Amino acid sequence: MRFASLGGILVAPCIHYWYGWLMTAIPGVTVKATIVRTCLDQFVFAPLFIPTFFTALMGLEGTTNLTEIRTRLEANFMDTLKTNWMLWIPAQLINFGFMPAKYQVLFSNVVGLAWNTYLSFMSSQNKEVIEVALEEKIA
Repeated sequence: MRFASLGGILVAPCIHYWYGWLMTAIPGVTVKATIVRTCLDQFVFAPLFIPTFFTALMGLEGTTNLTEIRTRLEANFMDTLKTNWMLWIPAQLINFGFMPAKYQVLFSNVVGLAWNTYLSFMSSQNKEVIEVALEEKIA
C-alpha cells in the first residue's frame, strides 16, 4: 500500500514532469540526445530522487526520527544507487532511444516493477546494522 501511495503521489508526477522537461530541453532521438538524457536522468535526477523516495517511505512507515532516517539513508544509498545504475542506465538508453515519448513513462513503469521490488527489499535491509549505528550516534 505504501509503494502504491508513493507511486501515485510522488513517483508518477515527478517522472511525468521530469521526462517532459528532458524531452523539451534535449529534443530528438539522436544517439547524442539519448545519451545526454540518460546521463541527466541517472547522474542528476536519480541521486536526488532516491533519498527523497526513501525518506517518504520511512515517513509512511512511521519513522520520524531524523537521526534514524539519515542513518538508514547512509547505510543504503550507495548500494541502491549502484544497483539503480545497473538497471536503469540500459533501460533508459532503450527508453529514450527507441520509445515514443508518449510511452516512456509506461516503459519506465514496467521496469519499475522490478525496481520497486528491489527498493522494498533495501528499505527493510540492514535493520541490525542501523540499530547499532543509531546506538553509537546516541551514545
